Amino acid sequence: MTEGELQVRKTTSGLEVRLHVQPRAKHPEISGIHNGALKVKVTAPPVDDAANRAIVQYFAKLLGLPKSSVRIVSGLKSRDKTLQIAGISFPAFLSLLQISTRGQAPQLKISTAVPDPELWKSCGNCGGLGKAKS
Repeated sequence: MTEGELQVRKTTSGLEVRLHVQPRAKHPEISGIHNGALKVKVTAPPVDDAANRAIVQYFAKLLGLPKSSVRIVSGLKSRDKTLQIAGISFPAFLSLLQISTRGQAPQLKISTAVPDPELWKSCGNCGGLGKAKS
């Protein structure tokens, strides 16, 4: 696992977080950072959208939000995904993330800078994530 800074983006629709997903894990958890993405383990297999539904359910429960406030905006068929979260402030998200990983994951370093456009270029419907920082 590569440690680094977690890339979180504030948009008009909410927060966007990059995820690296490990399906078929023993139990769901956030296990650290992988290449700037939050590494998330889910028990569901990557079949018939089961893992995607598990991700949405996990984050909705973790953040105390309705499932309709959490959606995957890119990477539906990939381990690397972008999760959009509406209805939570950036500081509240970071606080809940730190609480949920206490004792389980390495220290999370958070970056709100716009990531390298090459990292986001292939997502297609990412809502302008590929725009360079002005």
